[in-house]
Amino acid sequence: MPETKRYAVNPKSIEAYRIRLLLHCEELHRETNPAIRATLALYLAKATTLAQQLQIQILTTGADLLEDERNLTEEIGWKQSR
Repeated sequence: MPETKRYAVNPKSIEAYRIRLLLHCEELHRETNPAIRATLALYLAKATTLAQQLQIQILTTGADLLEDERNLTEEIGWKQSR
Protein backbone atom coordinates (compact mmCIF):
# COMPACT_ATOMS: atom_id res chain seq x y z
CA MET A 1 0.00 0.00 0.00
CA PRO A 2 1.58 3.33 -1.01
CA GLU A 3 2.25 5.83 1.72
CA THR A 4 0.70 9.26 1.46
CA LYS A 5 3.14 12.13 1.52
CA ARG A 6 2.96 14.37 4.52
CA TYR A 7 3.87 18.01 4.14
CA ALA A 8 4.44 20.67 6.76
CA VAL A 9 1.88 22.71 4.83
CA ASN A 10 -0.73 21.29 2.47
CA PRO A 11 0.54 22.31 -1.01
CA LYS A 12 -2.97 23.36 -2.08
CA SER A 13 -3.81 25.39 1.02
CA ILE A 14 -4.10 29.16 1.16
CA GLU A 15 -1.06 29.20 3.44
CA ALA A 16 1.03 27.44 0.79
CA TYR A 17 0.01 30.02 -1.81
CA ARG A 18 0.94 32.84 0.57
CA ILE A 19 4.36 31.28 1.07
CA ARG A 20 4.70 30.95 -2.71
CA LEU A 21 3.87 34.66 -3.06
CA LEU A 22 6.57 35.57 -0.56
CA LEU A 23 9.16 33.46 -2.37
CA HIS A 24 8.27 34.93 -5.78
CA CYS A 25 8.53 38.45 -4.32
CA GLU A 26 11.97 37.70 -2.90
CA GLU A 27 13.15 36.17 -6.19
CA LEU A 28 11.87 39.15 -8.15
CA HIS A 29 13.60 41.55 -5.78
CA ARG A 30 16.99 39.82 -6.21
CA GLU A 31 16.85 39.14 -9.96
CA THR A 32 18.61 41.56 -12.34
CA ASN A 33 18.00 39.90 -15.73
CA PRO A 34 14.98 41.63 -17.35
CA ALA A 35 13.75 38.49 -19.12
CA ILE A 36 13.82 36.43 -15.93
CA ARG A 37 12.20 39.31 -14.00
CA ALA A 38 9.34 39.32 -16.51
CA THR A 39 8.81 35.58 -16.04
CA LEU A 40 8.92 35.92 -12.26
CA ALA A 41 6.42 38.78 -12.44
CA LEU A 42 4.08 36.52 -14.42
CA TYR A 43 4.40 33.73 -11.84
CA LEU A 44 3.79 36.26 -9.06
CA ALA A 45 0.68 37.58 -10.81
CA LYS A 46 -0.74 34.07 -11.27
CA ALA A 47 -0.02 33.09 -7.67
CA THR A 48 -1.55 36.35 -6.43
CA THR A 49 -4.71 35.80 -8.46
CA LEU A 50 -5.15 32.25 -7.20
CA ALA A 51 -4.49 33.19 -3.57
CA GLN A 52 -7.03 35.98 -3.84
CA GLN A 53 -9.65 33.68 -5.38
CA LEU A 54 -9.04 31.07 -2.68
CA GLN A 55 -9.38 33.69 0.04
CA ILE A 56 -12.64 35.04 -1.43
CA GLN A 57 -14.09 31.56 -1.72
CA ILE A 58 -13.08 30.68 1.83
CA LEU A 59 -14.55 33.89 3.22
CA THR A 60 -17.82 33.64 1.31
CA THR A 61 -18.58 29.94 1.76
CA GLY A 62 -17.07 29.11 5.14
CA ALA A 63 -17.09 25.46 4.05
CA ASP A 64 -14.40 22.81 4.38
CA LEU A 65 -11.26 24.75 3.48
CA LEU A 66 -9.20 21.93 2.04
CA GLU A 67 -12.01 20.67 -0.17
CA ASP A 68 -12.81 24.19 -1.39
CA GLU A 69 -9.16 24.89 -2.15
CA ARG A 70 -8.74 21.60 -3.99
CA ASN A 71 -11.84 22.20 -6.12
CA LEU A 72 -10.86 25.77 -6.94
CA THR A 73 -7.30 24.89 -7.92
CA GLU A 74 -8.60 22.16 -10.24
CA GLU A 75 -11.25 24.50 -11.66
CA ILE A 76 -8.70 27.24 -12.39
CA GLY A 77 -6.21 24.74 -13.77
CA TRP A 78 -3.30 25.83 -11.59
CA LYS A 79 -0.24 23.67 -12.18
CA GLN A 80 2.14 22.94 -9.31
CA SER A 81 5.13 22.56 -11.62
CA ARG A 82 6.25 26.19 -11.31
